[in-house]
Amino acid sequence: MRVLRAWSVGFLVRAVGLAGCVLMAACGGPSVADIESEVLTLQVSGVYLGGRAVASGDERGDFTMSRALISVDSLTFTPCAAGSGPITLEPRVYDLRATPPFGETVTTAVSEFCTLRVDLTPSSEVKEHDTSSDESLLLEAQDETGAKVTYGGEDSPSLTFSADDDSSFGDKPLLLGFDLSVWLTYLAGEATSPLPGLFDSSLTDVAALYVDSNGNDALDDDEQTPVAHATASR
Repeated sequence: MRVLRAWSVGFLVRAVGLAGCVLMAACGGPSVADIESEVLTLQVSGVYLGGRAVASGDERGDFTMSRALISVDSLTFTPCAAGSGPITLEPRVYDLRATPPFGETVTTAVSEFCTLRVDLTPSSEVKEHDTSSDESLLLEAQDETGAKVTYGGEDSPSLTFSADDDSSFGDKPLLLGFDLSVWLTYLAGEATSPLPGLFDSSLTDVAALYVDSNGNDALDDDEQTPVAHATASR
């Protein structure tokens, strides 16, 4: 898990305004420990809101997801409070099947965030073969005989997740989930000749932001109501 420290720009401006205070704690303000007391945690993971296996319809047996990689150019959290600067995390490739899932932890003075923007881009780490072009999304399903069907997306879409009614996502760990059962059903149904456009047409349907209320890095049955759905930003 990548761990970062981030200071809100708006908070620093207010802190500097405490004229004559060498240490904020000496003037009755928050200590350094207080300033860094907030922790924002986000896990990025594949989830299954449907079946983990899909029948192929013939002697090949059931298909299961064997690979799911997504390349994120940046993750940007925007605080709810006006004047507080956003927190942007650098590029990373996420293995959506990883256990435990890949995650990000940011220590910050900000306690409430209302928007998450996810920008995707092709990466040299995401490709079907060494000679393949860079891709933003790579999916692979495999049946019981070992036969595989793959899909690669080369687009650079952007998704925005906004909390309802301008409220915050909450103070519990967040989980950015991509529903692998939707993609698995598609791959199994089109095993002979997958249709184009899977990435663009399904990305906003499979992606949602959840609260991992018990902090177990998984989406339990009572946690499957999203706190924000994805909308296309570009």
